[in-house]
Amino acid sequence: MIKLKKKLPVLLMTAVITPALVIGILGIYLVSQQKNARLLNVKKEFTNRLIHIRGSIETRVRQLVEKVFQPIDKNSLNIDDPETLPDYAKSIVLNNPVVKYPFFITSRQTFLFPFSKKTGFPSVKSSPLEGKILKKKVKELYIKAFNLEYKKRNFIDAVKRYLECLEENPASALKPFIYNAIARCYFKLNQLPQAVTYYQKTIDLYTDPKPWQKDKLLYFTALRQLAVSYRQLESEENALKYYLLLYEKILNHDYNTRGKSSFAFFKNEALDYLNRRAGKDKQNIETDRFSKAKAMDRLQEVSQLDISLRWLYFDTDREEKTGEAGADKEESRFLKLRELYETNDEKTRFYQALKRTGEWAAGESNGIKINRLKLPVSHRTCDIAFKPVLTDHPQFETVFFGFMLSFDFIKREIISRAAGEALADPSVFVDVSDRGKPGLLSVSFQSLFQGKSLTLYAHRDNYFETIVRRDIRLYYGLLFALILALALGIILFYKYLTREAELVRLKAEFVDSTSHTLKTPLTRISLLAENVKQGWVTEESQKEEFFTTIISETARMSEMIDNMLNFSRIEAGKQQYEPEKVYLQEIAASMINRYSTYIEKMGFELAIEIDDHLPALWLDPKAVKLIIGNLLHNAVKYSLDKKCIKIRVYRENKGVVLAIEDRGIGIPKKDIPYLFKKFSRVPDTRIKAIEGSGLGLFLVRHAVDAHNGQIEVESTPGKGSIFRVFFPVNDGGS
Repeated sequence: MIKLKKKLPVLLMTAVITPALVIGILGIYLVSQQKNARLLNVKKEFTNRLIHIRGSIETRVRQLVEKVFQPIDKNSLNIDDPETLPDYAKSIVLNNPVVKYPFFITSRQTFLFPFSKKTGFPSVKSSPLEGKILKKKVKELYIKAFNLEYKKRNFIDAVKRYLECLEENPASALKPFIYNAIARCYFKLNQLPQAVTYYQKTIDLYTDPKPWQKDKLLYFTALRQLAVSYRQLESEENALKYYLLLYEKILNHDYNTRGKSSFAFFKNEALDYLNRRAGKDKQNIETDRFSKAKAMDRLQEVSQLDISLRWLYFDTDREEKTGEAGADKEESRFLKLRELYETNDEKTRFYQALKRTGEWAAGESNGIKINRLKLPVSHRTCDIAFKPVLTDHPQFETVFFGFMLSFDFIKREIISRAAGEALADPSVFVDVSDRGKPGLLSVSFQSLFQGKSLTLYAHRDNYFETIVRRDIRLYYGLLFALILALALGIILFYKYLTREAELVRLKAEFVDSTSHTLKTPLTRISLLAENVKQGWVTEESQKEEFFTTIISETARMSEMIDNMLNFSRIEAGKQQYEPEKVYLQEIAASMINRYSTYIEKMGFELAIEIDDHLPALWLDPKAVKLIIGNLLHNAVKYSLDKKCIKIRVYRENKGVVLAIEDRGIGIPKKDIPYLFKKFSRVPDTRIKAIEGSGLGLFLVRHAVDAHNGQIEVESTPGKGSIFRVFFPVNDGGS
């Protein structure tokens, strides 16, 4: 039966692991054949993700576009007052980052905003020599100087010729031009002090208002250049003085000409400098003058940023930022408005394309439309959103408001965010590209970005193949893990069955050993009792010896039966201990007295060392007797040659120690950890010949652990063993 149980695990292992291996090998083969199918599935999965991203982008952009048009109320728009349209356009740009290049256009393809023409730097329409009667030599010298300055760019010789003109005493009308020309050459030579001197002479010739009104371009140019020269000389006070004078003079000129001025460039440059430099000292006279000038220019309540933008509208090459440096929000607003005003190739082509498109025909629907617009020359395209905001106007018929969709904003904020949420993989990204541009995958836009595709790109080649290889490796790993798990399970199952078979064997040996062990004292008891009964023993001393032996053997049998009962209760989880206040030295003394006759009869020398001044302990007396009895029995059984037993009970640290030492056969060090397992015996031929159940030390360890004690073994083969049991002094000790 035992042999069959040993073979059973092997049979079960073979019956289970063989199909598992077959299934695993078949699974690996099938997974390897699914590479192409998995590649198609991966591409399909990412295509679905792109479609989802495309839908999210189109939905979000439409929401932003609708938000732009929501506040538009035709009753709040005064189309007949063009001054309100820039403010309205600025408000739209600042509140809606999707807006780029807003416009108001009529059904007659006329722009109401932006302005049709940007005012630039004033130009000289006629030569100062035209229409003037001059000396021949003066005229020749001036022409030579002019050619040296502008054609040969020989500024030093040009200055010499201009000075020779002055020595010839030219007409008073020509002197301002000569002074200005000399100053201009010095300015180009970066000899600023000399330039300042001659610009000042030019201005001094215009003390009477009437002359400068005739030559206002020269006068304003000299004032501006004088201010610029002082600014480069870092003379802020003088630069402020002449910029303020320039600003006041142009305002007076605009007032006299009813606002029809070509000097907006000069005025706004002066305004920008004054706005950033004036006003530091509240008591400054220039500050008061500048405040009055702004009031005259209707700029008293205008913000510093908007004043700077008036200047940037004319000087689009400037890179200076708003005066409030470091304020990110203000700087962002500044850049957004600068985009509205400044001119560039894209913006110019955009407005040119707007006028050429046929979208402005009367009778269009009132809904929002988003169309693709092709820019001239560059062949680039953009998306525009527009809607009629005013119909049946007597002059313009229909007025449309619209704007270019800011693709940079859409790409940065909408596309990137939607792609990040849907892909969640930093190694891939999406972009909007022209149809046909290579990428991993592409899906065409439906309602937005017509002619464009949403394309998936990767930072490394063979991205899809990498995913497939990774998945297949994962499948292989799972299959191998399954096989290993099955193998491990079978091995554990095999070990479990082997252990069970071993337990069956040990129990059988235990029954045999116990039966033999019990039979020996029973035989002796029976023999002694028979001798007494038959009257073969007549002497009283011999009878007393027989009765003592019978009682001793009966006690041994009782202890053996108690061991088996204790083991049975432990296995069933019903073993209980009843601790009480006892003295270990007293229990040890009683047990020694009980076994002393038996020990001495077996020929042992017994040494006893018991400390009588030990504290009381909370112990179960029966458990303590079981511990002492089993340890003494082992000491007697396994001492074959040197029959000496030493018993000690003493105090150590915070506890009491019971030590039993023998001079027996000893225990190998490698076998000590297995001493306290049930049915365990040291694999020694001498030990196998000695009667034993393999339960004694198991019961000892259980009793010691139940009392929070510790047991230690110190043994040397051939020299003997020492068993030390440590019991802690608990709250019951004194």
